[in-house]
Order: sequence, then structure tokens, then C-alpha cells
Amino acid sequence: MLFQKTISFGWRASVLTAALAMLGCGGENSDVPEHQGSSDTDTSNLEVHMRVTAVSDNSTHIEVQLFDSTDPHTAIYLEDGDSVEVSTAVDSTELTRETTALIPTYEGTFSTGATGTLFTVSVSRTSPPNLDSSWFPGEIVGAPELDNYYVSADSNMVRLPETFTIDTPSANEIFLPNSDVTISWARYTASAVVTLLEWQSTCPEFDDDFQQEISGARTISALTDPGTFTLPIETLLEGQDLTKSDPCRIRIEVIREVNGTVDASLASTSYIVGAQQRAVSIRYFP
Repeated sequence: MLFQKTISFGWRASVLTAALAMLGCGGENSDVPEHQGSSDTDTSNLEVHMRVTAVSDNSTHIEVQLFDSTDPHTAIYLEDGDSVEVSTAVDSTELTRETTALIPTYEGTFSTGATGTLFTVSVSRTSPPNLDSSWFPGEIVGAPELDNYYVSADSNMVRLPETFTIDTPSANEIFLPNSDVTISWARYTASAVVTLLEWQSTCPEFDDDFQQEISGARTISALTDPGTFTLPIETLLEGQDLTKSDPCRIRIEVIREVNGTVDASLASTSYIVGAQQRAVSIRYFP
């Protein structure tokens, strides 16, 4: 089956790579991940990865992950009233944990994807129930020590870049061997934008028992949006067995990204990205 979850292949790949590395699949230096509760982590040590992705004019997906900046192999899950909330000028929601993710991941959706929509992500912290109690193992916590420990980070903001549509190729357009695929879209005129191209090939297209899905990615530009990009059909099918006579399906995504501003209370390695993502599927006939 064609994989069609709305978040980008690159984001999924980075999550999976990190998870596999933590599970010991990334080499001899990999180790098993530790999932640590947020109550054991100072706000200044929270490394928060925030992604706001609009997939249409009326749909945006939010995804947030938290890590301990002092230990890259420690992922953070929220507990004891800590939460992540996202708001626009007209709506707000508390993100919920994705139960199947290997790394604690908090998600939510909004029914807008309009150009310039401002999203604010708040990492809300709570104080322990008794400031004089042993809140952390082997440590007595007093009020002075909590001045910065439980600071909420409410000023993570990003505006969605301009919306666009993919002009070429057309949906289900057929490509033959040794042909070029030109992807074109409405060019973004502002600066400081990252344009990404991601794809996933599914071969053979109609045989679920023997299908192989392979993803790829290319950074088109880190400064300006060219509005077009051409590459050989074989690049989009890299890793597939092209000696067979079966057709393949390729899903192509164009992603336009801008960086937002991160609350100074969080670790300096935190980031928030706003993106517009559009997709088209084509077919390959050998």
C-alpha cells in the first residue's frame, strides 16, 4: 500500500533513524534509549524539536519531541501535569502523545494552513506538590532551586510560509525508463527558506506481498526557492529492482520550510520549523 501519512518522509526518517540508533541498530556506540520523565529535567536542559506542517490550506499537523540536551540518548516524556499546548489567534489545543512512536512524540492538528498563520507552542511546567519534600531521588528541593527548574517556555513561535500547489507533474502521470521528471511549483519570493524534495517509491505497484517501499530526499535550496527541479526517473527509483516488468508508483513531496523563534528558557539546541508540504503521485512503466 502507498504510504500517505501527512508528515514528511524526512521527518519520519530522522525519527526512525534516531530510534534505531538508540535501540542498538546504529553501530557499536549505540545503546538502548532511556525514557526520562519531564519532572527530572530542568527547563534549560529541555531540547525541544517542534514542527508545524501545513499539508493544505485547511490542515496543519503539529509534532513535538523532547530530549535531554545533556544526554542525546535520553528522550523525555511529559508527566506530573507538564504539557505542550499550541495556539493560533483563533484556536488552541493540548498535544497528545502518539502511543506507537518509539520516541515520545506529541501531536495535534489544526483546521488551517493559511499563509502567515502564527503558531505558538508552549511547554508548560508545573511545580511539585510540596516544595519541602524529596521531589527528586536523593535531593531535597527548596523554593530557590525551583526558580528556573520549572519555568514554562511559552514563546516558541513560527509563521507558516506561503502556500503553493505543484504544477507539474500531473497526478498519475506516466514516466518511462531514461526519462526526466520536472517538478514545478509556485516560487517563494521571500528569502531564508529551505526547499526540500522527498519521495517514496513503491514497487511493484499492485503486488502487496512483494512490495518494497524506499524513501529518498534532496535539499533543493537552503536560501531561495527555485520553483522547479529536474531529476532522472531512476533517481526516484534508486534501490528498486528495475529488471522486473512491473509498474511502480512514486509519491513526491515538495516541502517549503522556515525557522521560527525559540523561547530562551529552553536548551539552545531546540528548534521550531514551519512548513508547507504538497504532494503528487506519479507512475513508472518499464
